[in-house]
Amino acid sequence: MPSRLPSFVADIPRLRWQLSEVTLPRRRLPFLACLALAGGAEAEDSIAARLSPEWKSLHAELRALDTALDRLPDIPVENYGGTRAFLRVFSEPVDPDDRSIDFTVRLRWPEPRPVDLVALVPAREIDSLGLDPNYGFPEDFTVSLLEPDGESRPIARFEEMSGQPAHRGHPIITRDAGERAASGLELHITQARAPRPGAPVLVFVALAEIFCYSGDHNLAADATVEIVSEGSARLPSFWSPELLIDGVTPLGLPERPVTDEPERKDIGWLSRGRTEADQNVSITLDLGRPRRLDGLRLFPALRPSIGDFPGFGIPEHFRLRVSNHPAEPDARIVLDHTDRPTPEIGHNPHEFRFPPVEARYVGLEATRLWKPYPLYPAFLGLSEMEILEGDEVVSAGARVVVTEEAEPVLAQADRWWTPTALTDGRGPTGSLIPRRHWLEDLDKRLQLETRRHQALDRMAHLERAWDRGTLATTGVIGLAALGFAALLPFRYRIRERRRIRAVRQRIAGDLHDDVGSNLGSIQMLSQMARTKPDARDELETIHRVAAETVNSVRDIVWLLHPRETDRIPTIDHLRESAAILLDPLDWSLESDFRDWQLGDEDGRHLVLFFREVLHNIRRHSQATEVGIHIGCDGPEFVLTISDNGRGIPPERLDRPTSLRALHQRADRLGGTVAVTSAADQGTRIVLRFAPCSPGSAEVPLPHPDIP
Repeated sequence: MPSRLPSFVADIPRLRWQLSEVTLPRRRLPFLACLALAGGAEAEDSIAARLSPEWKSLHAELRALDTALDRLPDIPVENYGGTRAFLRVFSEPVDPDDRSIDFTVRLRWPEPRPVDLVALVPAREIDSLGLDPNYGFPEDFTVSLLEPDGESRPIARFEEMSGQPAHRGHPIITRDAGERAASGLELHITQARAPRPGAPVLVFVALAEIFCYSGDHNLAADATVEIVSEGSARLPSFWSPELLIDGVTPLGLPERPVTDEPERKDIGWLSRGRTEADQNVSITLDLGRPRRLDGLRLFPALRPSIGDFPGFGIPEHFRLRVSNHPAEPDARIVLDHTDRPTPEIGHNPHEFRFPPVEARYVGLEATRLWKPYPLYPAFLGLSEMEILEGDEVVSAGARVVVTEEAEPVLAQADRWWTPTALTDGRGPTGSLIPRRHWLEDLDKRLQLETRRHQALDRMAHLERAWDRGTLATTGVIGLAALGFAALLPFRYRIRERRRIRAVRQRIAGDLHDDVGSNLGSIQMLSQMARTKPDARDELETIHRVAAETVNSVRDIVWLLHPRETDRIPTIDHLRESAAILLDPLDWSLESDFRDWQLGDEDGRHLVLFFREVLHNIRRHSQATEVGIHIGCDGPEFVLTISDNGRGIPPERLDRPTSLRALHQRADRLGGTVAVTSAADQGTRIVLRFAPCSPGSAEVPLPHPDIP
């Protein structure tokens, strides 16, 4: 291993970061999900959420993506450490924007094998700016497979990696059909990543791990690393090429969330704390029958009560014994790490290989426990212990025997340390899965989070567009309202002028038709009376015409009075008109109402109808008695006028032009007129209309007076 600073000093930055994470939950939502949750309530109340079908469709897609993401491994927000990563620093550029390099990493494994999956895991670094999950990850690069004849066959080209907003330390996966054998892999980097704002201006490349899978076997674990670089470059301490293939990543254990089973509370097994590290602790697995064995895989524990110490509980020195009898009379050591420390694996599984052997009992004896700090207790702790035959796990569900009491020990809240958790296939936060499946799941997460980011970006765009459209519409409506408010007084004036003009024209017409005609008749009759010695008939006619003229003027003045103040009720006005027009006949007027006021237009048409009927009676009927009745029939106003005159001949009554003025007035009132007449039996005229009908009166009929 490369030379290192004292462990406590070297781990101070990492320890400070990890202690700051103690209160955070073990499973964390992705950064984009946090943003969505923070603005979710406001987003669902937006205008686009209510009106945009596309926004609703995207929101439903987000829910489906969240459900799918809950079933996939997460990308941690901390650095799970280990042996750091590979890094190569180049000279500082003359032009900060020119980060072109020519840098190649080659892996070669012993025998040609088909490769169907390549995974590049970014390095992580914590500095004054916080965690950089893509620390030094190249911007532009090509992944190629090396043919047995030495030729390079490109299988993927990646460009502008920093332009992927969803990439937060996710492994970059590329696949090949795996039909042709390859003897190695070549990673050719042509553009380095630009530093974060505020970081030093350097050109460097960093990478945590390269995996090359043929089926479930990682060919990179048996490969050698070759670095080819054009130009000057230097290798900092703790960052060596061998770290590219040591199986250690900053992403933690290969776990998948368990969503279809009850949550397991067992998170592994932890020994009692020792004051000294040089104290033996043993774990024995009973495989149930003799099995062929050639490997050991240890999974670090996670102690939630004190935060995440990468590599917590992994023994520094240990040996592995196997036998076929529980008393171990023939136990033999197949793996001895008592003369050298266990590699620093962080929160990663670590695999050890030994010559194949057949055995039923496998015993792990820790001779030096995990104790990184002088004042901190020593422990042996594991979340899982697997015995391997090739890539197959043969210890699943094996019975576990430890040197200490087997009763579960409380870890934190409702989480427990128990020996049975060492072979249950579970890690601290989920189900343990093969590394290849874990990498593929993380690649699925990257694809789903990319879709999620695109959906969120589109939803935000829709919200802005709808907000702008709503603002513009509101502005247009506001301007229209202001314009309407500004034009309203002018419109009102124009309408009032038109109304006044119509009233003037109506008054002028009435004066011309009635008053003017009557005054002309009076003038003519008065001239005739001056030339005749006996002008009694002319004077009588002048008297009658003058009375009609006075009544016409009274009608005009009555209609011009405001209804709310000076105008007498309609019934009283009709009574006064009858008194003038029917003098000196014997007449009567009966009404079911005392006081009732009709609207302007309906009142005018009713008065003109009433006066037309009385004129006809006075001039043509030769009647001596006239009866007038005003009442109602349900919602209808009923005016009945009858006389005892000579009547209207049937042939005249059937003419279309007969009584045309009365029918026109009835039509304008929205009503009907019925005329009943017989020779020498008088005439009866009935007018019916509904004052509440459109175009008729403005007020309904009152209830009839009950005596």
